[in-house]
Amino acid sequence: FRRGEDRGVDAYLRACAEMRTAPISMLVRGAGDCEDLAFPHRGLGDRGCVGLGAFLMANGGVRTLDLEDNGIGREGGEALFGAAREAATLEALCLAANPLGGAMAALAGALSAPRQGLARLSLE
Repeated sequence: FRRGEDRGVDAYLRACAEMRTAPISMLVRGAGDCEDLAFPHRGLGDRGCVGLGAFLMANGGVRTLDLEDNGIGREGGEALFGAAREAATLEALCLAANPLGGAMAALAGALSAPRQGLARLSLE
């Protein structure tokens, strides 16, 4: 990525610091310019997904995101679905094998958003 254009990395790092979680190094090193991000089986959990949600809202260029099997529960799911609601470019989201729990209300809200572009959602 070009200097001066953080593509959401600054927002991501701030959110990670607030949540006291380690950032995904690949994301910080330039994946912010990628349209397709895959971080399966990384153990991100809820706190990591709150940071990732901040990145998605600030980035505006991610089209597909694979977060299969990351221990994402209600809080992380709500953060991601809130970001999906705002990030009109997100077309595909894989959250298979995550215990999303009570995040389904946030999912329904994200899917009903007028600017919503999510065409593929994998929960299994």
